Amino acid sequence: RCLDCVPSQHFCEKCIALQHHSNLTHRLQKWCFVEWNDVTFATIGVDKKLGHDGDQCPLAGDLVFELQLLHTTGFRPIRVVPCACPGFVVYQEFLRLRWMPISLSSLNYAVTFDVIEGYLRRNYTSHVSTYDYLKEVSVDAPDGLYVSH
Repeated sequence: RCLDCVPSQHFCEKCIALQHHSNLTHRLQKWCFVEWNDVTFATIGVDKKLGHDGDQCPLAGDLVFELQLLHTTGFRPIRVVPCACPGFVVYQEFLRLRWMPISLSSLNYAVTFDVIEGYLRRNYTSHVSTYDYLKEVSVDAPDGLYVSH
């Protein structure tokens, strides 16, 4: 089931993948006989294919990397399959998707524009610090990643 879609209906992994190919920031749960467990699109085998309108690049081969994307509901691990065509620039495609890379030299971490816009709103209205806002939205930070002063 998807926790971010309304109404939250129950679907198989294949149907969830088809319905969410452009919404990889949504939170998923899978029924495991007695309880709902959190899962990610990466764990059910869904990749974000860059370029070619979401289709696999014919030159990509086995190119794939994992991106930790910070959204307003926490971190989302996303498997990214970049386009391998000459002249394709991954960070430009990230910007089209409204994802801001943390660094142009290493594209393993990014934040959504929703996080940036949320921070700007909160800072303007209640003067929340960057540190406090990032602690709030990154409660499920992956191992080895933390917000420090």
